Amino acid sequence: MRQFAEKIKKIVTRELPAGFKFDLVAPPDSALGDLTLPCFALVKILKQSPIQVAEDLRQKLAGNAELKNMVADIKAEGGYLNFYLRSDALAKEVLGEIFKKKEKYGAKDLGKKKRVMVEYVSPNSNKPLHLGHIRNALLGEAVSNILEARGHKVVRASLVNDRGIHICKSMLAYKYWGKSDSPEKSGIKSDHFVVKYYTMFGERAKQNPELEGEAQEMLKLWEAGDKNTFALWKKMNAWVYKGWRATYGTLGVKFDVLNYESKLYKKGKEIISRGEQEKVFMADEKGNIVAKFSDLPDKVVLRADGTAVYATTDLYLAKERFDKCNIDKLIYVVGVEQDLHFRQLFQIFSRLGFDFADKVYHLNYSLVHLPEGRLKSREGTKVDADEIVEKLSALAAEEIKNRYETLLSPREISRRAKIIALGALKFYIVSIKPDSAINFNPKESLNFTGKTGPYLQYVYARINSIFKKASKYRNNKTRIDFSLLNTAIDKKLIVNLAEFPEVLSGAAENLNPAELANYLYNLAQDFSGFYESEKILKAERDVAAVRLALISAVKIVLERGLALLGIKTLEEM
Repeated sequence: MRQFAEKIKKIVTRELPAGFKFDLVAPPDSALGDLTLPCFALVKILKQSPIQVAEDLRQKLAGNAELKNMVADIKAEGGYLNFYLRSDALAKEVLGEIFKKKEKYGAKDLGKKKRVMVEYVSPNSNKPLHLGHIRNALLGEAVSNILEARGHKVVRASLVNDRGIHICKSMLAYKYWGKSDSPEKSGIKSDHFVVKYYTMFGERAKQNPELEGEAQEMLKLWEAGDKNTFALWKKMNAWVYKGWRATYGTLGVKFDVLNYESKLYKKGKEIISRGEQEKVFMADEKGNIVAKFSDLPDKVVLRADGTAVYATTDLYLAKERFDKCNIDKLIYVVGVEQDLHFRQLFQIFSRLGFDFADKVYHLNYSLVHLPEGRLKSREGTKVDADEIVEKLSALAAEEIKNRYETLLSPREISRRAKIIALGALKFYIVSIKPDSAINFNPKESLNFTGKTGPYLQYVYARINSIFKKASKYRNNKTRIDFSLLNTAIDKKLIVNLAEFPEVLSGAAENLNPAELANYLYNLAQDFSGFYESEKILKAERDVAAVRLALISAVKIVLERGLALLGIKTLEEM
């Protein structure tokens, strides 16, 4: 659409006063054309009403031969000059571009490719990934994919919070009550095994509050390099990492860089020491080292007992990433509850004179809620990621069995169920704007109708089934006659396909995968309307051929868009 707009704009410019700047925009209603020129800014220059300006321009452009190759009609309505594009010209341009670029359609080489680091997930190494991590992970992956599609070099990063009082609590519980227990002996997935002891600590500490002090002492021993404490820490972290790797693999999440807080906090202390000398930090009445703000609460960057907090690590890690990874921007994908932390952190970057202080961004996201009584966790607190996927897969398998039990093997049912379950989960998560809360309903997410991942997968499979029946059109020499795409619904699909690159651009600029998800849902709906109202295989041969070309383009864009959201397609549903 932009290419058409630029070509038409050049022609229109010749009929306007020299130097007049304008843009052709999409009207609010497709009934008012495909592109429109608001004429109100020309009123003072031409000393005419906008209605007259629009009509005069219409008359001047009406006989333009070059314009007729692209525009079927031009109408002056209420001070707007509306252009109705020719379906055949638009189809030839758009479908030609899609068939040429295929899975690269919508990609853009920005010339100076910016290196963008996206940090996401960043869990604590004392428990499995939970539902909140799922939103973080899927949002981070989708944002990374979309940025790559628009020409950025993306570095996917995760900070593993592998030290601190929360880690020591699970360690202390295992030291006292774990004996020689292990994930293998207990038959529990290794990250779930570790959180069992973290939960145990919380229960025992209610009866024996002195355990809190013991955990704090264990943290001091760890920071002092105590051999036994360090060995236990390595063993339990290894169990958690093994469990995480399995969950990440299921979700399709991957990282280029893994940073560990344990390797960074000492460097952070050095920055804080320098900041104290420069009066950026100072001690408060409790002995904590803090940064003071006039518009925000004070920020503790180091505890009074010398132990590190999250900010200790964040101060050094940001500097290391810009120094060593040669990045132009750093995006933190972190929950909205950490908004204050990042506002404080970014101000501290400026006070320390870091030249990247204006190149950092906090992409916050809101909470995920479950319906009351649904999907209770094994620990009775947060629902973990493995449970969500397992239960969604079981629900999807039930639906598949109802449709195909006698036709599909148990293995095939399991394979399809997992793809559908992950499609349901991912689409439900990324179709909501990041800063909006999500009320996740597992059964609703699996509907084959409505705004869901399975619905989009089903539309893709339906298109594929049409092509399976279209064998007589394969390898034929029929020339595609785009002039046969002349109905309103034909044109609506073509215009939608043309908008895909701009949708990607907007989703990348706004760091909002929901814009892409909503576009794909609308495209799928328009295809469904097309399928119900227009003959395809039963149409005349030439009409069938061009309509097959049109739905082939829809299939390519659906698959491309879903892949960017991390969703796989199925050839059959």
